[in-house]
Amino acid sequence: MRRRTGCALKGQQDVRGVDSIAQGLVLMEVETDFIRLARTCARSMPATGHEALIRNLKRIAPGLSFQRVLTRGDWYRVGGVVSEQGRRVADNLVEWIERESAGDIHTLLNKCAETPYFATRLNGQTHYLVAVTGDRACDFVQLEVEEVQEVLDRALIEPETYPDDLEELIDPVHYTRMPFEPVASCRYLLRRVTPLASYLKNLTANLDTRVPVERFLEDWDRSSAGEPGRFCKHWILSLHEYTDGYGEPVMQAQPVSTFSGELDELDPDASLYGADLANLIHDFDRAAGYPMAWYFHMLVCKKVSPRVAEAIHNDLTGAYDYLPARDFKVLRDWVATPYGV
Repeated sequence: MRRRTGCALKGQQDVRGVDSIAQGLVLMEVETDFIRLARTCARSMPATGHEALIRNLKRIAPGLSFQRVLTRGDWYRVGGVVSEQGRRVADNLVEWIERESAGDIHTLLNKCAETPYFATRLNGQTHYLVAVTGDRACDFVQLEVEEVQEVLDRALIEPETYPDDLEELIDPVHYTRMPFEPVASCRYLLRRVTPLASYLKNLTANLDTRVPVERFLEDWDRSSAGEPGRFCKHWILSLHEYTDGYGEPVMQAQPVSTFSGELDELDPDASLYGADLANLIHDFDRAAGYPMAWYFHMLVCKKVSPRVAEAIHNDLTGAYDYLPARDFKVLRDWVATPYGV
């Protein structure tokens, strides 16, 4: 299980670069109502289902029609502190430890010597909700809504294994996990709201060359996959921000497929060509749900070998013709200057 760090409420609210007035008004709605969106998520109960959450979001952002396209789970975040009787001591373990210890672990150990405390953890999954705002692949708003369950995790201080420092106390590698016991009901937390067109414009603002994800989206728009509103049904963008070694902020966007089933691996040998190769990629596209799926999966993951693209290109520059002209142009450009995301 992965530990997830960072705050539970974060958003990119810059809406510069939106091409039309109508889109601008919709995205201003997101910017203005960010806090209301967060409160709506917090007040919606997972027990009532995701459709109830979407209806609640629609009430405060009527210009956006959200749909859930992907759920990613198996992560946790450090929770809070409770007493032996189950009384809430602190919502945030890290802040409580820093405050009570004043930077000295021995100070905290002395305080906890007579009073047992227990750390909680937030087990979570992230739901990706999207709303189309225009015709391009990048024209959508992406909501990342966490569904978290706070549970008892461990005794804060285990007599047999005293921590060496505050970091080990906050998130120890080895400890005795307590039996599953909820501390609070499941709840939603809004982690991030991102108008993708704006985010990508900011990501590439100071760069001299196209980043791979930018070309990925351009290829989508150029290909037969590029039906308006289709991209965000099949892909979300996993967003990451950090500060590099020079103190400069770095933004990254990685496409992640929303497909929940199993797709066949495509790695043909040299003997596969013509009608057999055409049937192979068309079957892959049908399974994925859109044309040119084989190409975009090749760019992102290892399901499709680059040898597929090379074999198709050899076919189409010879006697065969089984891709639309626009798709062949995308493929030809990739063969000339290959890339991956």
